[in-house]
Amino acid sequence: MEKFALVADFSKSEVRKAVKAFQASVKPIELVDCFEKPEQLDSSIISQKKIQGIIVFGGDGFILSTARQLDAPIPVVGVNFGKVGFLTEVSISELPQCMSKIVSGEFTVQKRIMLHFEIIRDGEVVNETVALNDGVIKNVASRLICCQIKVNDEEMCTYGGDGVIISTPVGSTAYSMSAGGPVLTPGMSAMIITPICPHTLTMRPVIIPSDNTIEVCFYPPYPGGCIFTADGQIYFDLNENDIIRVKQAERSFHILKTGNRNFFDILKEKFSWGGKKYLMQP
Repeated sequence: MEKFALVADFSKSEVRKAVKAFQASVKPIELVDCFEKPEQLDSSIISQKKIQGIIVFGGDGFILSTARQLDAPIPVVGVNFGKVGFLTEVSISELPQCMSKIVSGEFTVQKRIMLHFEIIRDGEVVNETVALNDGVIKNVASRLICCQIKVNDEEMCTYGGDGVIISTPVGSTAYSMSAGGPVLTPGMSAMIITPICPHTLTMRPVIIPSDNTIEVCFYPPYPGGCIFTADGQIYFDLNENDIIRVKQAERSFHILKTGNRNFFDILKEKFSWGGKKYLMQP
């Protein structure tokens, strides 16, 4: 694997400097193109230029945008220029060693499921999108909304609260985790249904297989002002009788891994997961 394209968040000055330095010393790979926005990624260009991998300079949010835009099964290397760096786990200082390993074949490609969301209004799909992290249904004024959730056309629950998060395993360490959802290893094929501040003592997050279909609708009284968001970046206004249908997307996101860190190392580094280690004295 030698032919790569670069997608970089040029709104950040440190990214612009890093890109210039990287382009000057790009060996041992061939950098065939450079994009300033994920929206510029096109499957026809990728095919025409025989691009084998994508290098992304930016934060986790930039990776999420790239994942939604990239509709070809091209693996991605994320170089962290953000705050958390959970998806962009390679630092700029580690990039030369990482690329050398990739060229020599010392890597794996890991698949991450994505979710496909449809907004159904009066029997028709009025909006749809995919997401790598999650989709969220909530009220913009923080008013209580009643959600009815069905799984494979069977009612799972009806409850009042601030809304609901439908998350992938990748998104389990994002908004869902903050709302009390479980952490899943990112390679799993599952979806998490996480209620947001449910007004009950018994409503808990639920994990279901990714081949299931979820439907969320509103239960009276409807307060108005509800929205759907995908990955915290795509926004749709919702009406009272809308149905939000969720299923696993047909395409997946592919990540290049060179063995620098495993998932649990990242949990410990980014979230101080697992507490402290204590040396037991004999």
